[in-house]
Amino acid sequence: MGNIGSEKWKRQEVLDSDWRDDGFYYFKREMNAGRSCIKSYFSHIFIQICQSQSEMENRWKKTNHYIALKYQSKVQEVIEKSNFYLCLFVKEQISVKVRNEIESDSFCAKKYIFENNEKTLPRMLEDIENKIFRMNFPIPFKEFPKLKSMELQNFRGYAGKFSIDFRDSKENPASVVVIYAKNGVGKTSLFDGVEYALKGEVGRIVSLMAKDKYNKQKGAVYHNRDNADQEASVSMMLEGNIQILRKVARVAEGGNDCGVRTAIMGKEITGTSKDKDRWDRIVLPHDKIDSFISARTSTEQYKEWTKTVSLLSEETEEFENAYNEYRAAQRKLGKLKEKYEEIENKLESLSGAQSAVKNLTEIIHLYNKAAEEGQDLFFTSEADLEQYDSMINQTKKYSRELETKKKSLEEKISIAGEVLNKGVSFCQNIISSIDEISESIKKVELQIQRKQELDTLLQTDKENLSVVVTYQKEVDFLKKIAGYGVENTKGKCKEYLNIGIKIDELEKTLKYFESNLKSAIEEISKTELNINKYKSSQLSEEDYEQVLNKAKELDEKNKKLVEIQAEYKAAKEQGEQYEKLIGSTKKMIEDVAGFQLPKDVMELKSGEVNVSILLDDGKQKQLYDFEDRYRKVSMQMQVCQEEISKQTETAEELKEICQKGQEYLNAHRNINECPLCHTPFDDWETLFLRISNIQEQNEDSLKGQLGEYHAALNQICEEYESFNLQCEDLRKRQLESYKKTMERLIEESHSGERTKENCEKEENVLNEERKALELWFIQRGIQLSEFSSGGLEVWRKSQKALLSQCREELNRYLEKQEVAKTSADSTRTVLAALKEQKDKFVRDSEVYSYIQFWMKQPDSFDFSKYLQEQENLLKTYKDKQKTLQEQIKTYKDVENMELAVYTDSRDKQLKNLEQLKILKERYGIFEDLSEEGVTKSLKSWLQKKESYERQCEYLNQISEENSARSYFESYKVYCRELQDKEGECLEQEKVIEMAKEDFAEKKKNLETGLKSYFNRTIMNEIFRKIDPHDFMKNVVYDLSFNERDEPQLHIRVCEGDGEQADSYRPELYFSTAQLNTVAFSSFFSRALTAENIDFRTIFIDDPIGHFDDMNILGFTDLIRSILETIDCQIIMSTHDEKIFKILERKLNSDYYSSCFIRLPESEAVTWSV
Repeated sequence: MGNIGSEKWKRQEVLDSDWRDDGFYYFKREMNAGRSCIKSYFSHIFIQICQSQSEMENRWKKTNHYIALKYQSKVQEVIEKSNFYLCLFVKEQISVKVRNEIESDSFCAKKYIFENNEKTLPRMLEDIENKIFRMNFPIPFKEFPKLKSMELQNFRGYAGKFSIDFRDSKENPASVVVIYAKNGVGKTSLFDGVEYALKGEVGRIVSLMAKDKYNKQKGAVYHNRDNADQEASVSMMLEGNIQILRKVARVAEGGNDCGVRTAIMGKEITGTSKDKDRWDRIVLPHDKIDSFISARTSTEQYKEWTKTVSLLSEETEEFENAYNEYRAAQRKLGKLKEKYEEIENKLESLSGAQSAVKNLTEIIHLYNKAAEEGQDLFFTSEADLEQYDSMINQTKKYSRELETKKKSLEEKISIAGEVLNKGVSFCQNIISSIDEISESIKKVELQIQRKQELDTLLQTDKENLSVVVTYQKEVDFLKKIAGYGVENTKGKCKEYLNIGIKIDELEKTLKYFESNLKSAIEEISKTELNINKYKSSQLSEEDYEQVLNKAKELDEKNKKLVEIQAEYKAAKEQGEQYEKLIGSTKKMIEDVAGFQLPKDVMELKSGEVNVSILLDDGKQKQLYDFEDRYRKVSMQMQVCQEEISKQTETAEELKEICQKGQEYLNAHRNINECPLCHTPFDDWETLFLRISNIQEQNEDSLKGQLGEYHAALNQICEEYESFNLQCEDLRKRQLESYKKTMERLIEESHSGERTKENCEKEENVLNEERKALELWFIQRGIQLSEFSSGGLEVWRKSQKALLSQCREELNRYLEKQEVAKTSADSTRTVLAALKEQKDKFVRDSEVYSYIQFWMKQPDSFDFSKYLQEQENLLKTYKDKQKTLQEQIKTYKDVENMELAVYTDSRDKQLKNLEQLKILKERYGIFEDLSEEGVTKSLKSWLQKKESYERQCEYLNQISEENSARSYFESYKVYCRELQDKEGECLEQEKVIEMAKEDFAEKKKNLETGLKSYFNRTIMNEIFRKIDPHDFMKNVVYDLSFNERDEPQLHIRVCEGDGEQADSYRPELYFSTAQLNTVAFSSFFSRALTAENIDFRTIFIDDPIGHFDDMNILGFTDLIRSILETIDCQIIMSTHDEKIFKILERKLNSDYYSSCFIRLPESEAVTWSV
């Protein structure tokens, strides 16, 4: 039996010998693997081997009916009846039409066709095991806590507390949970709660709000709208007493409740907000599948799929960036090539300027022939703009130099003419007189220098004399101190300083006492004013009696005001209650007025009509019974019609089976048990008659049942019509009652409004009267903290207390005044005596001068040493004075000289000398200052001038040849740009190649990530298990960009197992159900292989809404295979009761750890509003 597990597969005996040797086999497979299995049972597998398609077409129906009659009819357990499989092995290729016809037949057993098959029986069993029972992929699953229960409080569609229990019949968390509810009952809100508990948000809602970001949703989003002001939360209880609890943010004023809240409990599982995207792998909302199905373009598919794969956001971003860089590089190369062609065209347009270049070259040649050595211009027609500009600059430089030389020659020519006109001898005499004038100037400058030295000596002597006088006075003063006595002077100085210190201290003390005295006088004045104030505020008994009466009058006003305010508040609250009652009554009138049941019971959908607004529980139950009875009878009638149709189709086959049964009975007249169904009969004749009439009996029986069903439907319709009339009568009576209630409430509301108006008027009058009384108190100087008789008594007592307090303070301030005055007078007396002593020193001016001198000296001052130093300095300056007098005597010769006269004479001679030197330099240009030499130089200079003028003309022509510049300005630039652009193109081609390789790598990374994220091996296995397209067996991904540079995801299905096999776009060939299978397979494979998550329950909201019958059976077998392979938990929902019942039958909770829940009412549900 190979690797299929021989202990599970048990070959069974084929009951009829006619079938035993006809390629027909019967096996039972024991179903008891995995922790999710509670109780074992058997699947029944029948194998029919056919040689060709035609043989299979002829035999399969007969085989199917044989299995139904001989085997399935004898099985008692419903779960085993639901697990019959007919596997048809044929040795050739089967047409799609035949395959679809056979495999879509749901009678008796689920059919599988294995084509091109010539395998042995063990290999066939291996194929069946892989196809139906085994999950042929490894799933990295370890034990994780399962979800036991869940509670939603005021969350989305659930008002109040909604609790749901996910435990199986053994009180353990169920491995598979299926929730049935009609659309609108709360399935999606339940799965929203799961996503919110794990992530703190619901992806579907976040996406919707992001699309409408400029019109922000206000009010309750996650809160139940009827309980938006109450606490909302989602709680999940896992095995091991692990709880995940997350509360919804309060509805912000002017905002909503979409703020992300950290999980209060279970943070170690949910993680932080940055971890939220990982939960998308195990939570599959219905809108994700719908989004895939509705995403018809590859661009839309890319957006939808990458949006769900947040864990690959980095690879997605790198893929898109790499493509953008690749396209940018291509666009850049295109622009570079356009620029290259543009430069080539510009080069061709420059050919007309070459004649100007030729003319320029000829002029340069003429200039070079006339130019002096070293003044040549080097230039060719191959030069570039830089060389051309350099040549032009050189031309301008040479032109400026020639102009300078020409001016110099003209100056020399002019001087030569001047010399020849004045005579050569005249010029020679001027040059010879220069030496005589120079010698005269030297003598005059010597006399001026001596006179200046004498003036300096005289000034120095004057300054020295002033210093001698100063030092003489200082020495005389010091000698007087010495005569008075150094110690005596020091003593006087110390005594004078001590008196000054005492005076300073006493002045500070006097200032302190005077300040205290001033402060005491001011406080006495203030206190006396307060005493007079409080005395005047004391009331006489008669005045107090009057004031007290006013206060009591205020008490009465205040009391009345409180009563009126209480009455107003009560009227206001009552008015608000009436408003709510009026609003709710108005809503009830609108609801009741709009209430209408369908006229025909077949249109009745109680879930779409809010019947509770009119009908009580009894009538609601009656309405639900109508719907339920009509649906059940309709289904029974449909089944009966289908049976009649099938019986018609199989009439010939049944007739053939009955004939064989009759032949068998004719050969075995001793038996009285049916050979087809083994039912016992009284005798052989009764049995033979029953088989002979079986077809007619069955037809009559079915037609009789169909008639009964028609009658039952008519009865239900009549009863419903009567019930509908009763409801309409009830609606009218109820509507009239609500209208009367509304009139009464409006009248009572108006009465309350009148009460409020009266209260407001009375309150205004009382407030005016209170203000007038309060003003009366204020005008009389009575400042009350509380305007009442109690406040008046408090004020009276406080006035007496304040008066007593002020008198005590006045006594203290008087004492303080006396002390301060006495102290100040005493201090002034002492201070006056000290000031008299100090003035006595000042009046003795000579001694006071000694004291002032000594006060300026440091403590270490040595008087004797200082006196000796001053005497020495005096002697030094007197000696210097004698020396200066002796030096002054040596300048007797210039003592009476007038310095200005000599200076003026020297300046005139210097000016004359300067003019003569200029003439000498001017005439020095001649090598030979003779008439012959001057004439020779003049001739040479005139020739040079002519040559310079000719060169200047050539240079001007070169500079003015502007048309040549445009050639050199552009030619080399274009050549260089052309070369640069060629290099840039080559470099850009390398960049493109690198970008292309990087893009291919990033594309491969993302495709690999998608294959890993949506595990392709597992996905294809799931895809095939659910019975996919006839010849498309595998799903592959391909990434690209369209002509608008938008990323695309091509999801292709392949005929074979390799990616090189022919592939197709599924949306071009697949139905909605098949597209549903592609999407579900991808997302479910992702959930099964999710890693790095501490809670692995898989949540799927209505995953199979578009499946047909065969897909549903394949899906059920897939879930069963997963439960038998791994220990996991799957919680799913469906709105289709048919799907729910199939799952409930094939995954029966007596045999599997399963839980089946109907919403809104179920034993697993507790809902307290």
